[in-house]
Amino acid sequence: LEDYDYPGRFIDRKRGKQLAQRSLERHRSDYRLAEGESDQPLLISGHFLALTNHSRADWNDLWLLTEIHHEGKQPQVLEESVTSDVTAKDGFTRGGLPQGYRNRFKAIPWDVFFRPPLSHPKPKVLGNQTAVVTGPEGEEIHCDQYGRIKVQFHWDRHGQVNDKTSCWLRVSSSWAGDRYGGVTIPRVGMEVLVSFLEGDPDQPLVTGCLYHREHPVPYDLPANKTQSVFKTLSTPGGEGFNELRIEDKKGQEQITIHAQRNWDQNIQHDQTIRIGHERHDRVEANSYSEFLKEEHRTIHGERKIESKSNDHLTVGTSQHVRIGAAHLTKAGREIHLKAGQKMVIEAGSQLTLNAGGTFITIDAGGVSLNGPAIKMNVGGSPGKGSGIAILRPALPGGVDSDAAGAKTQRALANAPDRLREVAEDDLLLSAQCHRQPDGSCSLEVCPCTKG
Repeated sequence: LEDYDYPGRFIDRKRGKQLAQRSLERHRSDYRLAEGESDQPLLISGHFLALTNHSRADWNDLWLLTEIHHEGKQPQVLEESVTSDVTAKDGFTRGGLPQGYRNRFKAIPWDVFFRPPLSHPKPKVLGNQTAVVTGPEGEEIHCDQYGRIKVQFHWDRHGQVNDKTSCWLRVSSSWAGDRYGGVTIPRVGMEVLVSFLEGDPDQPLVTGCLYHREHPVPYDLPANKTQSVFKTLSTPGGEGFNELRIEDKKGQEQITIHAQRNWDQNIQHDQTIRIGHERHDRVEANSYSEFLKEEHRTIHGERKIESKSNDHLTVGTSQHVRIGAAHLTKAGREIHLKAGQKMVIEAGSQLTLNAGGTFITIDAGGVSLNGPAIKMNVGGSPGKGSGIAILRPALPGGVDSDAAGAKTQRALANAPDRLREVAEDDLLLSAQCHRQPDGSCSLEVCPCTKG
């Protein structure tokens, strides 16, 4: 015998066994079924009938009346003629008149459980409905650990637009895995579309959000119909947003990213950027960069750098600078060159030192000294430079990052081995939490905390 019932309408093993036992008893209840007729008006459905003096001794026992059909006729009450179409062959005759009472009944042995047929299925919700997301006073986002929300339907006349207006409703997502996927929690006051699994009013599911007159789209339509937008709102209080906007208008294609505060990028391997035209960077505070290995940069045009304050450069070992034509340096006050051991200044044809109208020229013709007076070994001391006071750069801050999710387990399908696993381990085919307002669980064994 197989009685397949989907959905099973249970979430724990004990309840499932109880429903299975009732289904089995329902199939067995009519295995021995007695039918009869009588004129005893005291027979009542659901009561026992003691049968005696029957030709079959094993039938002389208590029987449970499961169904009784009463029928009676008394035409003279309605002042009908005795020539009514009720005749003696109908079984209604008393005192020679076509009147009387009779019944037909069905019964089962008293020791057999009676389970009536499920002729009244559970009511179903036809189609989808819209509702408004609700939450506690002053809270803009209200959800539980599963991302479920609460709503109030438009037909609810007793709801108080708070966190007690409904049960927790699951929210569908475009992608959902084990610690990965997409999460967008509908916020309090949003209008959402609610569907019902298998039409079951006890299994509502939020499938999307809806715009309307009071909650218009981020940018006017149809004027901006070529834009695809994902725009958020800072909470609590608003007055800020993060946004990803894609413009697909021909000739004006654009991707715009707006971060209200911080924007972190974490790239585990390579990043490749190609810009077909210009690039503009503006940092209104400090900029920090750190390269743990080499940096290679090639500029095919001119390079123009302006530092409006000090410029500090620290080279750990050697610095090599090669200039194709001229190297021109001008300092408003001082240039100080210092070598720890030796300094070599080499010129291919001429070297000149010029200070205060006196100069020394070294060229192929010799060394020329020209000045008001030429002094040799007259004592005194050399001039001194200001010395170096280098400042080291600060290191950049860390980037926000997170660990990877877990590999999604095999699908929760209704395969025989999966159903057997559910039955043996009290697992859930779908996440339905029975958490009460006081934090307790209405189930004898809470599946949410199992294991």
